[in-house]
Amino acid sequence: MRLSVASLALGLLLCVTVAGKVVSLARTPDVASDEGAAAVALMNMRGLAVQPFNPVGAPAWIVGTLDDCRVRIAEVAPEGWSRAIVAQQATNERLLYAFDGRFYDQQPVTNTWIENYRRRLARYIGFDEPALRLFAVTVAPACPSDIVRPEDAIALTQ
Repeated sequence: MRLSVASLALGLLLCVTVAGKVVSLARTPDVASDEGAAAVALMNMRGLAVQPFNPVGAPAWIVGTLDDCRVRIAEVAPEGWSRAIVAQQATNERLLYAFDGRFYDQQPVTNTWIENYRRRLARYIGFDEPALRLFAVTVAPACPSDIVRPEDAIALTQ
């Protein structure tokens, strides 16, 4: 008899958690509609010609050029899944990660992972938390040193 009560309790718990997830998915804001808008605005501000956006591949880079200078910006996974491919694609370029209004030389995986799941939990409970935005930025050696400035991290991640 105890086994059936435990099974019933487990089934009820599963139903409650699935229902909560369905409700939280309905409340999750749509961030895909403005994907790349901050990157394009930043590139336009710096006088870079933005190449047509081609979201094929991972990560999907937004590319801006000015003569031999090339800046690429892509939104990346906060869990760090794309770090190796980003590093490979950024060979011979300066690589920065924009997170929480700052630039980092390496992806702060622990910080981004914790913050991402904190926000997801807050949305699950019912709070209005925006999805975490983490960007990889590559800068070609031919670019001026001030093409990407510290305040640009704020513009990208807000």
